Amino acid sequence: MGIFSNLRKWAQGTSKQRHLSPWLGGPKPDTAGHTGTQSQRLLSTDEVEAFVYAGEPLTVVSSNVGPLAQYFIDEQKLMLEFDGGASAYLYDDVTPDEAFAFAAAPSKGIWVWDNLRVRGTTNRHRKKFTKLR
Repeated sequence: MGIFSNLRKWAQGTSKQRHLSPWLGGPKPDTAGHTGTQSQRLLSTDEVEAFVYAGEPLTVVSSNVGPLAQYFIDEQKLMLEFDGGASAYLYDDVTPDEAFAFAAAPSKGIWVWDNLRVRGTTNRHRKKFTKLR
């Protein structure tokens, strides 16, 4: 599935979240298989590489970032949802190393403030972006 198909789904709010595993910052299933805000675990190298190199969506539970992130390596673009999916941005010129660091970051929000946004502002960004919704 190409970037434009995914963009259309994000803009329409119909993107299908894939719950392949409890991603870093994502919900960890309990013994009954239910997810919640229980303890979190670090992603394995394979999971981070699937996000960066195979374009696998990343489920994120955060007070601001998420619930979904996706990286497009060929275009070097990072799509992030914010505020529970109410808004979505497509950031340009995000290198694979930056996408890897995002996926591996213990706090997605801190990473966003340190790398994509200008901390303490409401509308300043470090990277060029397109607001999708």
